[in-house]
Amino acid sequence: MTECFSEPSLAEVLADPLVQVVMASDGVDPAELQASLTAIAGNIRRHPPIRLKPVGARENLCPRSRVKGDRLRSTAAKLL
Repeated sequence: MTECFSEPSLAEVLADPLVQVVMASDGVDPAELQASLTAIAGNIRRHPPIRLKPVGARENLCPRSRVKGDRLRSTAAKLL
């Protein structure tokens, strides 16, 4: 690994003796796996996934509902 606490590169993972034993027992060809993962990474770089903003509060779903709720609360406060 090149940095402290960084993820290992694909080459480093594929060179790991334990990974090689597991791949051999599963019938995985390291060269095919590396080619597949490299192609997938290239596709992700060319077409990054769409990042949606998380919706936390109800106001984010429908801004008008907050206004309507405020009106209801103020009307209820007047009645009480």
